[in-house]
Amino acid sequence: MPSTHPSTLVVNPAELPRQPVHAGAAQRCILLSSLQPGGIAALTEIPPHGRIAPHGHAHPDLVLLLVMRGPVLYADGTHFDASALRPHEAGTLLLIPRGNTHYLAAQESGALLLAIPTLRGALPASLVARLPALEPTDPPTAAAQP
Repeated sequence: MPSTHPSTLVVNPAELPRQPVHAGAAQRCILLSSLQPGGIAALTEIPPHGRIAPHGHAHPDLVLLLVMRGPVLYADGTHFDASALRPHEAGTLLLIPRGNTHYLAAQESGALLLAIPTLRGALPASLVARLPALEPTDPPTAAAQP
């Protein structure tokens, strides 16, 4: 007997078009959100030894950045400084607040990241209490990237 419930749609990210977003990285947009500006959830692939230059995001409050394959090397700052990069293994969740400028790199295995813009109110109170105060709503000075 056929189910009366809707079926789950399974999407292979490889089927989504790749868009270059930074020198040395490509992105696959997986969700356009009503959280504007910057309401784009995306998979970002950093190839082996690839780098993403310092940049910011014009997102509502936060970007939840989940390391899906890694490690990814990450640091806050407006200038790329390899000595400041710290490794974050697969499964690590980084909460990047509005106004933050940061940069990333991959090691020999490359990295795959899932970035989801969100609002503080969507997070558990225990996490919100640990977050720094938000910068004003003006977008960061670096080119905004999802």
